[in-house]
Amino acid sequence: MTVAPASGTASAETDAEQKPKSKKKLFIIIGVVVLLALVGVVAKGKLLKPHYAPGKVPAGEVYSLGSVTTSLADGHLIQTTIELQLTVVASTKTVGLKQPQLLNAAIQTLGEQTYGGLLPASGRTALKAALLKDFQGVLGTSGGAPEVDGVYLTSFVLQ
Repeated sequence: MTVAPASGTASAETDAEQKPKSKKKLFIIIGVVVLLALVGVVAKGKLLKPHYAPGKVPAGEVYSLGSVTTSLADGHLIQTTIELQLTVVASTKTVGLKQPQLLNAAIQTLGEQTYGGLLPASGRTALKAALLKDFQGVLGTSGGAPEVDGVYLTSFVLQ
C-alpha cells in the first residue's frame, strides 16, 4: 500500500519552487519598465523641440547695439548705449544682420519719449519695456522662444 504524501508538504515544496521564479519575473519586469522609461526620455530630448514658458528661457550672450544719440519729442537730446540680453536660442550672427532694423526701432521709440518722462526711474523702466517689445517684434522667435529677453541701458544721458 502506498501512502500519499501529506498535503502540507507538497504545497510547501511548490511554494518554495515558485518564489524564486516570481522574484526573477518581478526583477525582469522592473528592468524592462525602467529601460523603456529611459528610452522615452532620450527619445523625447532628441525628437521634440524645447518649449519655453515666458520668462523661463535660459540667458545667452549679451549683444551691444552701441551708442544711440537722438532728439526726444520735446526737443531735448538723449544719448544711451543699448545692450540686448539674448536667449540661448538666439544667434549673435542673425541678430547682427538685423541691427539696422533694431537701431531704427530704438530711435523711433526714443524719439517718442520726453525729458520729463525719462527723468524718474519709472520712466526708464517703461522705456526698457517698450524697447524690449519693439526688439522682440523685430527679431521674432526661434524654437518657440523669443530671441531677446532683456534690454540694458548701460549709459544714459539726457540734455
